[in-house]
Amino acid sequence: MPTTILQRRSLQAAAGIGIGGLFLWLSLRGHDLAQLRDLSLSARPEWIAAGIVTYLATMGLRAMRWQLLLRPSAPEARLGAVAETLIMGYAVNNLLPARLGELFRADYAKRRLGLSRSEALGSIVLERGMDGLTIVILLGSGLLLLDTGTAAINAKREILWQAATLGAALFGAALLAAMLLGRRRSGDTATRGLQRRLADFRNSMAALRRPTAGTAAALSPLVWLGEAGALACVLTALGHPMGPAPLLVLTGAASLSTLIPTAPGYLGTFQYAFVLALTAVGGDGAVGLVAATLVQVFLFGSLTLLAAGIYSLSVLRRPRPGDA
Repeated sequence: MPTTILQRRSLQAAAGIGIGGLFLWLSLRGHDLAQLRDLSLSARPEWIAAGIVTYLATMGLRAMRWQLLLRPSAPEARLGAVAETLIMGYAVNNLLPARLGELFRADYAKRRLGLSRSEALGSIVLERGMDGLTIVILLGSGLLLLDTGTAAINAKREILWQAATLGAALFGAALLAAMLLGRRRSGDTATRGLQRRLADFRNSMAALRRPTAGTAAALSPLVWLGEAGALACVLTALGHPMGPAPLLVLTGAASLSTLIPTAPGYLGTFQYAFVLALTAVGGDGAVGLVAATLVQVFLFGSLTLLAAGIYSLSVLRRPRPGDA
């Protein structure tokens, strides 16, 4: 990797860790660590297990959706290989700061699925755009369904409304820019390498013009309702089940926080989003802190362990030099 790229990645990682540290400090302010510890130890393991199963099941839906978006670039890609690539990318996002796992997923897709990095990145842009717009809709729907709160609670909800509005604008603009870039033809002044990358990116954007795009879009709400179910299991494990509207608010806020380039495992921003969402629906911020951490340890952790197992098996099956 050239030095300039390495330096840029290092700065990106350092900034992500710094952002995560700041939000973690903001989340922990005013909370009793002994209370947080006791609340964590009270979690019911059967509900944590149910959350893990539900979360991993959503990865199957994600893989099906991504396979549909990959049709123009990799029409023969098997679901198993797509799921493996997706899981590896998500696991690296859990281990590295600043969402560098997306770049890893694009590189892994090149080796595992036979795509160019530009084709893989284009499909990831589409996938993340669908995720973002779905998240914003869930968050907005949850906020609209809530009963009127106190002045302090309404102030927190206003922050969430602003986040939803900003998210809708950003995700809509990103999808529009990707579509326009995908249609743009490179001029004569473009290098041959740039022309090839733009052509690959345009090829990935062709997924939007296929009938399968509607199916992929329809899978997005199912993915995020599955994520909401996993969060509901974790909250139930702590003895704090949530109704549909508060759960939609929590799912939307927490999911928006994961799209910010931050520390490994979304440490800090994830906790802050949980605390903000729980207090905005009249809940306990301490429960939000513990729930966020349990999700990171058990749900994200289980996926990371699954990826480690998949990678280990792939290494063991790899032909060795001199094998017949």
